[in-house]
Parts: sequence; structure tokens; C-alpha cells
Amino acid sequence: MSENSIEYIFRIDVLTPETAPMQKTAEYLLQLAKLLGETEHVHLEGISEGSLKLHAQVDYVAEPRVGERLVAVGEKGSHSFEIFEAMNRMLARDNAVGELYRRPARGTEAKILHFQGREKPKPREFKLKQQGSIEGVLVRLGGKDTSIHAELNTGEGGYQKCTMDRALAIELAPHLFRTPLRLQGNGTWRRDEDGKWQIEDFKAQSFEVLRDEDLPTALQLLREAPLMWDGDMAQALRQLREDD
Repeated sequence: MSENSIEYIFRIDVLTPETAPMQKTAEYLLQLAKLLGETEHVHLEGISEGSLKLHAQVDYVAEPRVGERLVAVGEKGSHSFEIFEAMNRMLARDNAVGELYRRPARGTEAKILHFQGREKPKPREFKLKQQGSIEGVLVRLGGKDTSIHAELNTGEGGYQKCTMDRALAIELAPHLFRTPLRLQGNGTWRRDEDGKWQIEDFKAQSFEVLRDEDLPTALQLLREAPLMWDGDMAQALRQLREDD
């Protein structure tokens, strides 16, 4: 190690150079590089034996900025925090715990970060059933039984599926690919281990057309939405009415 550099060592307790797949080692190296930042001044020094230890050398000129990034790990919502959490998830996946050490050119190494990995408490996953609503542009509507399946483009590449009865489907059909809607009904919301809420199922019972000023947004959604109507629309509507 150069006298004008600082060494950082990332240790993973249950992995070794002999047992860790190359791709997995590369994934950890990539995350370590993101955590340290300063890509022009951070270099791979090597991988040592025993527990898997990834050694990175940081040029002295970049050390203050690297130090700031590591301090920011404790600031929830920061870029460093997000990388830190991603590394914790990777470690938990591998049933591992990680540690980051810092060693000056002339001095002893000291542990500066602990990655809980498998030891991190997992929030309880639970479901909540309640009335609610979903918004978007209707891009799919169909079904052959009494329960009609629909799909809304909710924006930013997101889609939400739901079900409804035939009567509501017939009312909604003229709005297909046209206007932004708000569907009201009963659904099941699930919170995953990361604390994020997702709609597991939703049955629409009524709807309202959103304001005209939302139309530009709707049009943009339509430009991004793939065509998901199967067959002839008029024929499908006739079938809905006949089977009702």
C-alpha cells in the first residue's frame, strides 16, 4: 500500500475466496465501490484469505470526501444510506454479517462500520383489508366469467390489476385508453419486509373521471402504455352486455 493512501477492508464473515462465486464477489465489490465513491481515486488492492476480505486503496487526496460519504451512512435517505442498506440486504441473503475497516499507511486498522446482514431485525409483514382507491388510465378490460379483469397504467411504468362485476365494466368501457380514472373499492394492502406497501388485490365498485386538466398526463401514459386489448372492442362490449 502506498504511503499516500488509505486502505479500506470489507470483511464478510461466512464467505471465503474459495467458496464465494466470482459473480457474488463482483457484486460485493461493485457495492463497495459505490459506497466509497471517488471512482478515479479508489483502487482494488486485492482479496485476502480467511473470511472473504475485499481490500480497496483510496488515494490520500480523496480520503476526506470518502470519509464524508461513510459518515452519511447514518443519515436516512442519503445516497450512502441507500447503498449501506442494499449491502445489508445482500448480506442477509447470504446469511452473512459484514464489517468495514480503515487502515492508514502508518497505523493499525479500526472497524468503522458494522453491517448487520442476517442479524438485522426484520419488520413483521402484515396485510390490511380496507376500502380505498387506485388511479390511472384504463388499458385493459376483459374476461369470460362474472368477474371482469382490468388493468390501469398508474404512471412511471407502473400497472395495477383489479377486478369488477360486468355492470361496472360496461360503464368503464367507453373510458378505455381515454381518460384518467379513480376506481373506488375494497382491497388488500400488504407491507413487505422493507416497509413498502403494495396492493395485493383490489375489487372496484365505483369510479369517477378525474379532472380535464389531468388529460395531458393521461395522454402521456397512453403513449407509454402497450396495447393490451385482445380482439375487437365493439364485439367485446356486445359480449359483456349479452352475458350480463
